[in-house]
Amino acid sequence: TGFKSAVLNGNDPGGLGGADQEEVQSIEVGIKRDFADRYRLNASVYYATYEGIQLNVIDQDIGGNILIGGPDAEVKGIDLQALARVTDNFQLTFSATALDAEFTKNNDRFQIKGNKLPGASDLTVSLVGDLHIPLGNVGDMNFTTTVTHNDGMYYDHLNYTGSGGTDKDSFDLVNLNLAYTSPDEHWVASLWANNVFDEEYYRTGIVAFDTPFGSYGRLGLPGNPRTYGVTLTAKF
Repeated sequence: TGFKSAVLNGNDPGGLGGADQEEVQSIEVGIKRDFADRYRLNASVYYATYEGIQLNVIDQDIGGNILIGGPDAEVKGIDLQALARVTDNFQLTFSATALDAEFTKNNDRFQIKGNKLPGASDLTVSLVGDLHIPLGNVGDMNFTTTVTHNDGMYYDHLNYTGSGGTDKDSFDLVNLNLAYTSPDEHWVASLWANNVFDEEYYRTGIVAFDTPFGSYGRLGLPGNPRTYGVTLTAKF
């Protein structure tokens, strides 16, 4: 069980007041197991109920954030993590999360029952491959590939802004990293590329309200496009 304390907004010309205490009750069952010193499995199933969730709302009357409360929510989820040392120099890591997270009750201002919770994706999956290449007396190389899939998510309680802009389009990202480490481990040089296939998506978004007229505006922040570079690290 847990809670967040009630909040009173000090400057609130829009008349939205504050937020009562938020409470959560959760239960989780899982397993953590290693096999033959080469394999690891972590799995869990959880269920949580929220009462009086505090919502962060941008009020255009004051040009800032305020908290309001009221809605309830329910979260059901499954987490899975698996690690395999395929060889002494090659390792694979797999992780996945499946969520059913939605509001189960409206508050006095918003009709959001059935909406997805902000930041909750139905499914996220990632696969990381790490290859270690010993170079003897001249150092070591590591080549890491990270592939992630996200079913998409909304960033606000009204489900007006999402990873697709106005919806929750899915997106896939591929990151690559090739690193050289000196024999004394004092120097690391990395050649890297993120979002290799230049996937377009929004990584966050907000909804701003004009309380006297009940209107709103959307603002989204796009995810980084394809980026690449070289990083040199010195350890003292």
